[in-house]
Amino acid sequence: MSNETSKPGLSGRELTECLMLLHWTERGLAHILDQPHAKINRIANGRGCLSPAESAWVRTLAAFHRDNRPPPEIAQRRWARLNQSLGDVS
Repeated sequence: MSNETSKPGLSGRELTECLMLLHWTERGLAHILDQPHAKINRIANGRGCLSPAESAWVRTLAAFHRDNRPPPEIAQRRWARLNQSLGDVS
């Protein structure tokens, strides 16, 4: 993780992509980091960045989620549920 802390602070599009991989919201990250939601929102919009330690932690978790997808049966259940709910709409 020491390599990760030498990278620039996480912000903007990269932060948003990490949140998507983790299935987290800006508000959820703000709660986890004990920061105001407005601060995380500014960072996500490219006006500021997370600390090096926070950035390394979020990047590490996002990389783990990217590299360790759920088993295929979970995706199949989710697609089936989505298709069912879309069928109920019409």
